[in-house]
Amino acid sequence: MKKLLLLAITGTIGISAFAQHTAITSESNVRIVNGQHYLPISAQNTAAKTTGLGDTLGLTHFGSDDTTTIYSFVNDTGCVLGTNAFGDKGFAERYDFASTDSTMKVIGVVALFGGTITPASTKTITLNVWSQAAKTVSYRPTIFDNGLPGSVLTSRIVPITQLGIGLADTAADTTKAFVFATPTAFLTDSFFVGYTINYTWASLAGDTIGLYSNQDNERNDPVFFPFSTSDTTINNVNVTQSADGAWHDNAVDGYGLLNNLSIFPIVIIGPGTVGVPAVTRKDFTFYGNYPNPATNTTNVKFALAATADVTLSVMDMSGRMISTISEKNLTAGTHEIAVNTSALPAGEYIYAIQTSNGGGIASKMVVTR
Repeated sequence: MKKLLLLAITGTIGISAFAQHTAITSESNVRIVNGQHYLPISAQNTAAKTTGLGDTLGLTHFGSDDTTTIYSFVNDTGCVLGTNAFGDKGFAERYDFASTDSTMKVIGVVALFGGTITPASTKTITLNVWSQAAKTVSYRPTIFDNGLPGSVLTSRIVPITQLGIGLADTAADTTKAFVFATPTAFLTDSFFVGYTINYTWASLAGDTIGLYSNQDNERNDPVFFPFSTSDTTINNVNVTQSADGAWHDNAVDGYGLLNNLSIFPIVIIGPGTVGVPAVTRKDFTFYGNYPNPATNTTNVKFALAATADVTLSVMDMSGRMISTISEKNLTAGTHEIAVNTSALPAGEYIYAIQTSNGGGIASKMVVTR
């Protein structure tokens, strides 16, 4: 069965106020919620996984050395990554790049979803790319958000039955690639990727979904930018859209979660004004692959800022996983991973790179014969 933590949360929690969301912190294999300690399912001797109305996903790990444990709430008090009692309906991760070195357009996303759904479900989500809005005043005086999601640049509606979520307790959740019918224009500024879902609390009927993330406290981005003489600026890395449509920062506005969501853009890199075309995201700089088109082999080039484990996955354009390459303890500096394409039929493919601290990006390669 999928590993679970079942958290029994006492007390009555309202579902309208964003500030009432429950924060989760990590302490070995124990989770602490509202001061209460809870053990993994094996320690509780709990029966096989069941999903009640609105069962909610919480933190889960996707780093190469992490477990694949999903955490959920029995009493459905809500969490940052998916459907919940608060009615949160949008989840997004920000990506930055040096526009002087390159321009970039987004042609799709790679994402890892989890949850429990019924095979006959007709529910859908909308995958989005958003521009970064201008800095705005937070809900607290003198505190500013560094550009929450702004305008939708492109989107795609996906049935939740096609998200790669295992339909049984024993079925694994799988990473999937989703290509937009219309890619974005070449971008020159930061952007967000994520999804929105429309639902009412009563209509979930056992269909519960959410994005995986890396472990809490594994995010290495600063929570705030340096203080100025008059204000503090929140570094909006990942955000949640509450039921009223307002976006909130996950690390600051109620959750206190320092993680990264498992959703990555599929990018095409274009030329910039100076330097070698590249995209820098968190702990690594991505240069693309060469040759592209490829025949028997292509090399994926990237640079790490610090030692990390790296996983490279190759998928077809429908998101079906073809192969995975894992490299442990790669040192800081420039690296190349050779991908054998000799057995692949001619066509287009997606490859995604993920690092052990939660960074990730994806791109497209072409195989010719």
